[in-house]
Amino acid sequence: MRHSNHSITTNVLFALGLTVAIQATVVAQDDLNRLPPTQISIDSAILASFTDEPCHHFEEARARLAAADARQAADHLRIGAAFLKLEAARATPQGHEPLAASIRELEELAEAVEQGAVRATSPLDAAFMRAHYALAGHHCIKAAHRCCQVNTLQHQAESQQSSQDLRAAAKHLERASWWGQQEVDFETAELLQKSHLAADALSSNAPQAHDNATQAIVGLSGKLEKLTGRKIMLAPQVTEADELGPSIFR
Repeated sequence: MRHSNHSITTNVLFALGLTVAIQATVVAQDDLNRLPPTQISIDSAILASFTDEPCHHFEEARARLAAADARQAADHLRIGAAFLKLEAARATPQGHEPLAASIRELEELAEAVEQGAVRATSPLDAAFMRAHYALAGHHCIKAAHRCCQVNTLQHQAESQQSSQDLRAAAKHLERASWWGQQEVDFETAELLQKSHLAADALSSNAPQAHDNATQAIVGLSGKLEKLTGRKIMLAPQVTEADELGPSIFR
């Protein structure tokens, strides 16, 4: 069963590899003016289009390993890790930690698969589940932080980015359940549906959109805490540079 449609071109993968190789920091477009000369900016809308790419490469890695093609399996594991690096570059310190752990796990698995030390697919499934949980937590935190920014000049832009992260958080939670061979119960299915609807409402700036998004974010974070045992702090640290207004998460 496949969850994603692969649409990445060779040129995009080359650019991705170059970005990861130079360890560039990925930032939102609105931070462009604050970038040092050594950093680059990737618009968050572009990153949003890559949401399903880790799962695609996880599926390919598993299929290649099952077919005894260790080299290709390792390649897909490393590409999957590269997509996590893109998100880790814009993650909060809290969101970065589990992403970094998954990146290390995927890279170590790639090395072990390539050397023939791992031939079973079960270690991959478990690693993929953890990677999707890490991604879901990261996007959940980012969605919450964006909802806290109420500067009227940036309101629509923040709503769009929060919508993208909320939708991604729900997707990765669902993917994690799939890799963990866990049936999505009614409560979780309802939460996922509400999250997607709330993301759509945020994107269109519908009435009560932020209230509905808040409920979805809190619900997703609570579910992730139960599943992973990791506490998710949704309130961002307030700094002068952030220009954050009052937050419903505080």
